[in-house]
Amino acid sequence: MSYYINPSTYSTAYGNVTINAASTSATTYTPVWTTSATMPNAMSVNQSGRVDLKGANADITINGVSLNATLKLIQDRLGLLVPNPELEGQFDELRALSEQYQKLEAECREKMRVWNTLKDKNI
Repeated sequence: MSYYINPSTYSTAYGNVTINAASTSATTYTPVWTTSATMPNAMSVNQSGRVDLKGANADITINGVSLNATLKLIQDRLGLLVPNPELEGQFDELRALSEQYQKLEAECREKMRVWNTLKDKNI
């Protein structure tokens, strides 16, 4: 976005925001925005398209339906376990059960892979 201004040096400030002309030799310029404000960023979007929301009430609502509540309901209904590394670090029994679960899950996945391979080959 460019703006027409007097080609002389232009600088103005509004509170803690300063706008400076990028060039003094052109009649159009692209503004350079600087700010001295430090504000917490509850949301960030990076170039890969990942959106991070942080905060006690961070959520996405679609047509009045909370994404957090929906995911929680799905996890509960499917019986999905969500590891808690902090607790596992404090309680040896919990860590042992988690490792046992992960090992059994890997074995089940391998059995399913073999079974699916046999089904596909119609042996």
